[in-house]
Amino acid sequence: MHQSSQEWKTGSSRQRSSAYGIIAMEVYTPGFAISADTLESNGIRARRKQGQEAVAVWDSKEDSISMAMNAVTKLLERHITDPYSIGRLEVGTESNVDMAKSIKSYLMSLFPSDHVDIEGVDNINACYGGTAALLNTISWCRETGGYGIVVTTDTADMDISDSAWRGASAVAMYVGPDPWIEIHPERVSCFKNTMDFLKPRYSNQITPHMQTRESMNHYIEALDNCVESMGRKFSVDTSKLDAFIFHGGLCATFMKIVERHLVQIVNGRPKNWDMYFDYSRMSEDVHQKHQITNTIGLFAYGSGSTATLMHATIHHDRGHTIDLSDMIEKRSLVSFDTLSEIVEGYKSEGNVDILPRSQALYYRYLPEG
Repeated sequence: MHQSSQEWKTGSSRQRSSAYGIIAMEVYTPGFAISADTLESNGIRARRKQGQEAVAVWDSKEDSISMAMNAVTKLLERHITDPYSIGRLEVGTESNVDMAKSIKSYLMSLFPSDHVDIEGVDNINACYGGTAALLNTISWCRETGGYGIVVTTDTADMDISDSAWRGASAVAMYVGPDPWIEIHPERVSCFKNTMDFLKPRYSNQITPHMQTRESMNHYIEALDNCVESMGRKFSVDTSKLDAFIFHGGLCATFMKIVERHLVQIVNGRPKNWDMYFDYSRMSEDVHQKHQITNTIGLFAYGSGSTATLMHATIHHDRGHTIDLSDMIEKRSLVSFDTLSEIVEGYKSEGNVDILPRSQALYYRYLPEG
């Protein structure tokens, strides 16, 4: 007989841990892409301006729900022996296709039908919803001593001229005590109401309404505010961290500006201090260079604007390999005509189902019309 979630919520069955964070994570990304060179040859500055090598391509049978289901399935199969141990499941997104039900509701179909005591719904905000879900779930774990799952999932649909900004993926994180990536309680945030990034529901364009210069300014202001607040409120010296991971949703040139700016505001960086834009890349780089990276800063940012700075400790003996690079290497490249057909179908609300399917994956099953 499985232990009910109410039993372990009391935390009486074992000694409560003092460390909480990410125990394991798995990634899903579509199996198709278009190369930056193909976009460049069609007048889209994907490599020169955005620093892209390729961008993801998906059709109408993949969405934020199906991608989340694929990521969570991998997490359950590889890292969670008892699904009844999960007491919270929370999602961060800005691209749910169901305007009533949460993505979390769909994910419940991956659990035993008699395990219904799983809290959590969706957090909706551009680029930041996943951070909110992670903070909420870690706080819940600290309170209960239990285990949860956090999912970040999005599809960045764009007009054809803005295809260099395209992207889609889902990350599922197993969260709880004695983690691989220990997220410390000290954190600071910067929230404002800005108008640099909007996605009106009835807009006549697919691409979000963006004011890139204003977004860059808000990003820098939020970073300044968070670094100063972290030192003032908690005496955390960010210059002493081994590495920094940033939200990198803007162009490659701007991220270089962010790096130079951060070096200035922390009064110079130690020689072993590196910057990254996702954890899996940092993990691979550290392994290849045989470096020891133990302490990291995590800066989450969403236009509109939302920002949080956290710090974490990596427990290398509890880690595992994330196969994101392998998935990216194995993607099949599509033509510009195929991408154009998919984008046009999206604009006309058509059902563009033209990419090959895999037997091992979940696909969209929402009713049409």
